[in-house]
Amino acid sequence: MISTAKHFAVHGQPEGGTNTAPGNYSERVIREYFLKPFETVVKEGPVESVMASYNEIDGIPSHANKHLLDDILRHEWGFRGVVVSDYFGITDLRNLHHVVATDEEGGRVALDAGVDIELPFAAAYQSLVQQVKDGKVSEAMLDQAVARVLRSKFITGLFDDPYVDPANAEKVTNNSAHQQLALKAAREAITLLKNQNSVLPLNLAKYRHIAVMGPNAADVHLGGYSNSPGRGVSVLQGIKNRVGASAEVLYAEGCKITETLPDWDADKVILGDPALNASAFRRPLRLARRPM
Repeated sequence: MISTAKHFAVHGQPEGGTNTAPGNYSERVIREYFLKPFETVVKEGPVESVMASYNEIDGIPSHANKHLLDDILRHEWGFRGVVVSDYFGITDLRNLHHVVATDEEGGRVALDAGVDIELPFAAAYQSLVQQVKDGKVSEAMLDQAVARVLRSKFITGLFDDPYVDPANAEKVTNNSAHQQLALKAAREAITLLKNQNSVLPLNLAKYRHIAVMGPNAADVHLGGYSNSPGRGVSVLQGIKNRVGASAEVLYAEGCKITETLPDWDADKVILGDPALNASAFRRPLRLARRPM
């Protein structure tokens, strides 16, 4: 296996906090804050794969940013691995950033910038062989990207043993050791902003009722990339499991963030109705007023 550092770069603080929005910072700020972690893992890791980011920097999308992907990443830092696109990041040069007129042109620009692999499948890059034949793309440039991909396959042993062991994959996925490691990481990553009057950890001997409120409490929200894993514990269920018979756990949804359940693939999102939400707040308020 090889790890991928992403998203390169300036994707963590986009304009307005919106995914894919521009990262408008000076190169000094970018180098001192945004590039430093990448430089560390490239030089000290060394990481073998880097994923370009969706956003643009000073009007130049990362998938077309030769200064970022070639000058800095490869020549300054000595990166020898592969640069992969984010999903549909190359076709986004046309349909999102509007810096190219066609996907074929986007493929040329991305390849020249230093993107070796298009993910999740070849859309713009499927035209590269024909573009070489037509003299629009140099064969040497394509060979360079292919060589990097082949190198990754060599160092991971894919030419010696290209097949995975499905039984072993099932055995190690979500096993007990991994669950404990994930739990440890989650505990150590918690930031408690304010523990007023030392309310935490809860002393179960002091409470007869514990109210859990909020639209995200009763469901498992692992994020769109988790798809439907079929496992997980909600905040509400976790509290019930911990409290057991020591206290009564009361729940109120309160407001709705959206009128429908979270759906990664939904094209249309209907926000919660303000009038209905105003009415729905009454039950959480009643619960909050109950004696502990």
